[in-house]
Amino acid sequence: KTHIKNIYGKLHVHSRAEAVRKALKDRLI
Repeated sequence: KTHIKNIYGKLHVHSRAEAVRKALKDRLI
């Protein structure tokens, strides 16, 4: 259970960071 939760959390953080990156890129352009 903890393993799955950890992976889920990592994915969520990764996707969130990517979203922020995209937003910053769009702002710059």
